[in-house]
Amino acid sequence: MVQKFMVIPSSLIGSAIGNVFMREASEEWRMSHICWGIYKKTCILLTGIGIIVFPIIFVAAPDLLPYFLGEKWRMSGEYIRYLCPMFFMSFIASPLSSMFAVAEKLKWDLIIQVVRCAMIYGGMMAVFSISQTGDGAVVGYGLAFFVFHFWNMLITMKWA
Repeated sequence: MVQKFMVIPSSLIGSAIGNVFMREASEEWRMSHICWGIYKKTCILLTGIGIIVFPIIFVAAPDLLPYFLGEKWRMSGEYIRYLCPMFFMSFIASPLSSMFAVAEKLKWDLIIQVVRCAMIYGGMMAVFSISQTGDGAVVGYGLAFFVFHFWNMLITMKWA
């Protein structure tokens, strides 16, 4: 539920910005094989929106979810807090990941997605083995995904 609560709104905004980015980046790429300007502009826009929205979510989620959905949802609010950095990085990196298609690097995208699965499983198991709690698994998931999205963004930035 946490994933759905956070992903649906940020996906709507991110995919709208990502569609514009892909169209403009594709045009620039066709002309010069460089689209750094639009990449940087999109990255700054997404970061600016994220810096405003995600700290508010981080602070408010544990109290807002129980207020609107009932006390049983308090733990979901805490999970949102644990995963907020991951959602922030995903909000920035996901629209920019269309750079794989723009730069015609889809084989690399496949390899990176396989690495993502291993990173997430490894991150969850590593933190869970230390903490032995469900919270630890959630934190490990969030850390692994954060690192993955950051790494993914560095790769697409290099190609732009």
